[in-house]
Amino acid sequence: MSVQEKLRPKKEKDEEVEEDLKEEIAGYAEETETTTKVAGTPIEDFDVSTADLTNLERDVISVAQDVLKLKRYEAKLLVDRVENMNPLVDKLFATCIARFSYSKGYSKSEIFLTIKELERKNWIVTGQRRTRQEILENEIMKGILKLIEEAPGIHARDPIILERLGITRNPFTKHVMTLSSFDLIRIGKIGKTQNYFPLSSPVELDELFVVLQNDLCLQMVQLLLDKPGIGVLDLARELNVFHGAIQYHAKKLKALGFLNENLEVNHQIAVRYNQFAKIYQLNLKN
Repeated sequence: MSVQEKLRPKKEKDEEVEEDLKEEIAGYAEETETTTKVAGTPIEDFDVSTADLTNLERDVISVAQDVLKLKRYEAKLLVDRVENMNPLVDKLFATCIARFSYSKGYSKSEIFLTIKELERKNWIVTGQRRTRQEILENEIMKGILKLIEEAPGIHARDPIILERLGITRNPFTKHVMTLSSFDLIRIGKIGKTQNYFPLSSPVELDELFVVLQNDLCLQMVQLLLDKPGIGVLDLARELNVFHGAIQYHAKKLKALGFLNENLEVNHQIAVRYNQFAKIYQLNLKN
């Protein structure tokens, strides 16, 4: 390094780092999917908050949103010790130092430990080349999170996805895998389908959520609530199905403890189910 280089003001060097970063991301176009909104229930905003983050964490995330998109770096975030950083982390680390050490007084160790903590908490997931904040601010992602919150156990073929979100199965599946990688939802396989659950819903109700998304099963349970003591044959007649279909669903619900041998609904489980299932709800007023 020349003497002139050494004597250059630190602020001027930092500005060059900023310009370098801008040039590197200038050609990057983030992949977005064009979706056509269709009429349906309005999607309320999913709660997005960075209130629990420190100022330094928010600052690092603001830099990570640009650095993660630099495709010349392998999409891996190996954060162990400063001397073991891979190129992507090194770029993030160096840019944060250039941007914040002079202007905000953050030390190198503070910045490194913050990057490590954000990675641990899944605010930064390099495989997605996005931050958790970017995911939570995306309208489609917020809509999917809201839908999964209201319909725990939903699967990708449910027609309500198109009705509510205006997207088809393939983009929905791609988006839920992204949400899972940020630990924003749970994925579970019930029977032959892949089902999606909010983190807030109890795992022990997973199978019940999925079973009651079957229209016939939900209608059958509602009839059992509305007409206590109704038998299998009368259920089949009212629902216009063979009695074998009623027996099949009743057997499943008995195994889950939701029905007893007399086809009586476990009211305590039904109340708990309704606390989470807002779309496929049961009318418990009777």
